Amino acid sequence: MNFNEYTKLSERTDNKLLTIEERVTNYSLSMCEEVGEIISLLKKYWWHDHTLDIEELMKEFGDCFWYISQIKRLNDFTFYEVNINKDSFERKQDALEALVVESGYYMHLKTNYELNRVYWTLRAFLEMFDIKFAMVLERNIAKLEKRYPEKFNSVDSVKRVDIVG
Repeated sequence: MNFNEYTKLSERTDNKLLTIEERVTNYSLSMCEEVGEIISLLKKYWWHDHTLDIEELMKEFGDCFWYISQIKRLNDFTFYEVNINKDSFERKQDALEALVVESGYYMHLKTNYELNRVYWTLRAFLEMFDIKFAMVLERNIAKLEKRYPEKFNSVDSVKRVDIVG
């Protein structure tokens, strides 16, 4: 699955009850929240001697890519490859700081270029952990199909059958 296919499939769970402006704001804030969850998992793994739960990490990446796909679609942004200096990721703290900075710049500027940088920084993290991008996207769609059998709605959002049931 590529990102364009994923974006088309994921649109089914877009909250169309909100205005486009409300959705872009909600999804931008939520993307940063998910980035924080990735950072938390990696921080605990690298510095607190926790076991890295790759499945959980993949879920968080999938959530990030869902928000990015919707922001991209709603803003009619175009994605193109952005050079991310992966050599700077040799130090763990630099890698995490890069992720914080890129998502923060996007929140501040909300431009196509900045969203591209968040996307490619996340892709660089997937490579770092040898996680297949297509697998993250496919698992995210499967989770959303289970959670929202028809389309997004608040009842299913609260129920979260993919987690509790």
